[in-house]
Amino acid sequence: MIGLGYFGWLTYLGAYVEIDFGGTGKVLSLIFIVAGSGELLANNIVPIALRKWSSSRIFLISGIGFAIGLATSGIGSDMIWVVFFTTTLISGFSAAQYVVLSIVLLDSIPHARGAVMSLANASMGIGGAIGVAVAGFALGDSNNYADAFRSLAIAIPLAVIAVFFATRRETVSQLVVSASASTLDQSGL
Repeated sequence: MIGLGYFGWLTYLGAYVEIDFGGTGKVLSLIFIVAGSGELLANNIVPIALRKWSSSRIFLISGIGFAIGLATSGIGSDMIWVVFFTTTLISGFSAAQYVVLSIVLLDSIPHARGAVMSLANASMGIGGAIGVAVAGFALGDSNNYADAFRSLAIAIPLAVIAVFFATRRETVSQLVVSASASTLDQSGL
């Protein structure tokens, strides 16, 4: 999900700034410096926050912030400061998600950390390719960068729901069988 949103957004950010704002390389560089402050804060705050709150809570909150940043990209499209703000939100909250995810994964299987992180980074790459495609299709359809970024904000929760259902330990048929067995046990048969 992180790769889907972040790389889908980042791929088109330069063109968005140049086309919609007439931004130069200097402006884009400044945007990335400011956005880097969000990443820097996330990298230093998240490990401390994990001592007080659960990883799922921080991941959820940062995911909501990430989606809000994507959804608000392009609002007030004639104001460059909005781009600075949303870019900082997107960079900071996506970095927070990445830090939480990395810590959880590193602690999940201590004897196979390399394999776990390799698979995690591979999934980031796959998600990134999907994100670039989603934003590209939206951009091709609407010819509007803000719509492309909003399509990512919609795609992220849909991907989370799909992964949730795809990785559930009990399938629907197992739940029906266990519910039926429970009913039979209660009826005394």
